[in-house]
This record gives sequence, structure tokens and C-alpha cells, in this order.
Amino acid sequence: MAEDYISRHVSKLKSKRSTTLVIKRELLGLHLRRHKIDGKWLDEWLPGAEVRWREKQAGKLTRRDAVELLEKIAESSPSSPQSFATMSNFFKWAILRDAYCIENNPVSNITHTDIPGSFTSRHASSRTASCVKFGTLPKLRLILLDRLSRC
Repeated sequence: MAEDYISRHVSKLKSKRSTTLVIKRELLGLHLRRHKIDGKWLDEWLPGAEVRWREKQAGKLTRRDAVELLEKIAESSPSSPQSFATMSNFFKWAILRDAYCIENNPVSNITHTDIPGSFTSRHASSRTASCVKFGTLPKLRLILLDRLSRC
């Protein structure tokens, strides 16, 4: 099913390389090995130590499975927001096709706040960095102190 999704849908996307990497590395637990043969790079995907969803039937995946996988990805990889979006789109695509015995999207009722550490810490630090960069942090402190003094 993942190969169908990659060949039918992902191959048309502008971000096909990164989306393919997320599907194969993060969702299926495969590792990329590249060979240079006759001046051309060939990609070879090998089974990794972690099975992830490689041996599970997509129709039997539950919301708990999705949350566990997203938590693992959030701990080890900076691509957790992209993995979350890719998983959601992958299941939407499969349900629309109605050819893979998938009746529900295990990612449908999950939000980024349900996955600890995946989105919030990175985005909060990047917002703080942009405040410091553009000099708005002192203004923000003044506004907060002003509001606190009114209480």
C-alpha cells in the first residue's frame, strides 16, 4: 500500500523526496543506502532494526498505534510535524480509494498537542528566537509587566 501511495500520489508532489523519506524511514522503519553505479546514484531501502509499521496491516492500525509511533518519531527525529501530516494524508488517500480495507483514519482525531514534545517545544523556541532577532522581546516584556501590574 505504501508503494502504491508513493507511485500514484507522492510522485506528483513537489516534496516527493522528503515525503518518500518520511514514509519509508519513519513509518516503515527502512534505511536508505545509496550506491553510485556508472555515475548514477541508486537508492536501496533495507529493513532497519525497528519494524515500526512494516509488518502491520493498515486496516488494523489503531489510534494508539499512531500515537505511539508519533511519540517515537518526536523523540528521535526533527521531522515529526511532517510525519504527522504525511500519516494523515496517507490514510485519507487510502480511505478515498476504498481498496485497502481501511475504514477509519487512526490519525484523524489526533492533534499536535496530543504528542508531547513533538511540536510545542520546537515552535516555542523558534518564536522566542525570532522575537530576540527582531527586537520584540523587550516590548513583549513591557506588555506582560503592564498587564501584571493591573491585576
